[in-house]
Amino acid sequence: MGTSRSKARHAAGASRRRPARSAPGPRAGHDGPVSGVRPIRRVLIANRGEIALRVLRACREMGISPVAVYSEIDRDTLPVRLADAAYCIGPAQSSASYLDIEAILRAARQAGADALHPGYGFLAENPGLARACESAGLVFIGPPPEAMRMVGDKVEARRLMQKSGVPVIPGLLERAAARGCGWRARKPTWTRPSAAPDRRPVRRSATMASTPRS
Repeated sequence: MGTSRSKARHAAGASRRRPARSAPGPRAGHDGPVSGVRPIRRVLIANRGEIALRVLRACREMGISPVAVYSEIDRDTLPVRLADAAYCIGPAQSSASYLDIEAILRAARQAGADALHPGYGFLAENPGLARACESAGLVFIGPPPEAMRMVGDKVEARRLMQKSGVPVIPGLLERAAARGCGWRARKPTWTRPSAAPDRRPVRRSATMASTPRS
């Protein structure tokens, strides 16, 4: 009997709703809403697991109603149970759920969300999601799309920082110069793809022989 209730409660596309908590008064050091800025009352969290749970708790502390999204395999996770509402956005494969911008925006519209928080990973560094939020009239809690585009390529980001007078760690920007670096320094070198996420490991040329010579 309990299993039947669970299936009915989490039918695909259905939402789980709880009464939204009333917002508390301003905390110490906070003066309340800024004049001319649209207040955020409900946030859709476009992530799962511990990441979603941290954003959810921050929303609670600020008196904001949190909304969760979930794939079919995540329907019984803690963020889904604790959110004021939760929407199924697709099957277990992240490519068809947490990476589906249209499904996420559809859930945001259904929830009546004012803003979207991507957490980190998934679409958090995707300028397309930020642009889609702007077009849908949602506040994207994160950098503007142009900023993400500029820093998404590590070589271009270093050049931008140097042009702006920001100190950067010594390194090579040109591929040809990098090839001969190991031979000139007589040491192994470390390289990484310019467009790789920060969590992607660097590669080490273990010996002098494995370092290409210019």
